[in-house]
Amino acid sequence: MELIGLAINGLVAALLAVTIVYCFRLDLRLSALRSGQDGLKDVIAALDRATLRAQTSLSDLKGIGLAAESTLKSEIDKADTLLHELRLMVQSGDRVADRLAQSRPAAAAPASAHSPKPAASKESPGPIFDALRQAR
Repeated sequence: MELIGLAINGLVAALLAVTIVYCFRLDLRLSALRSGQDGLKDVIAALDRATLRAQTSLSDLKGIGLAAESTLKSEIDKADTLLHELRLMVQSGDRVADRLAQSRPAAAAPASAHSPKPAASKESPGPIFDALRQAR
């Protein structure tokens, strides 16, 4: 019987040795998992910081955009006012040019009948008025 007891004790010792090896390997895996979680925690913390920086940058960009919008709006309003004034000036200039062109042939006919034009006289303003109208 002593031999059977010795065999059972040997079997229990062998099973305990296998259990110890299994527990050691399990401890190594759990340590690796814990260190992986620490790495994952670092990654999550870095991602959180990056998200906060992105939100701050976006709010700054929004503020800059709103400031630029107000500045541009005032400049556009000034440009619209100047455009309107320039249109009025061009229309006025066109009316003056039309009146001058209409009055010139009537005034030029009696002058040419009384005296011939000298060769060194100024060029007639008719083509100049036409060129100004076309340049618009």
